[in-house]
Amino acid sequence: MIKLEVQSAFFYYVAFFLIALVALWIFSGRGPRLNIRKRERVHFWKCAICLHDYIDSKNDELSVCPLCGSYNRREREGTDTG
Repeated sequence: MIKLEVQSAFFYYVAFFLIALVALWIFSGRGPRLNIRKRERVHFWKCAICLHDYIDSKNDELSVCPLCGSYNRREREGTDTG
């Protein structure tokens, strides 16, 4: 017969439960994604008038601020304004 102390049995029980819980979390789809899907591009905007940060998923040159209604122009990346 295998001798097992109460502390060891409790440790093995908790360890097995945690390992099973992590495995269930990963394989249920809530864990880290193994295949990365292409997501819709999200564009972050900052209003030039009210300085409100907002998201606009359209790839336009102009965007309307949802807070104050002003039009904002997309700044080109890599342009030197100095």
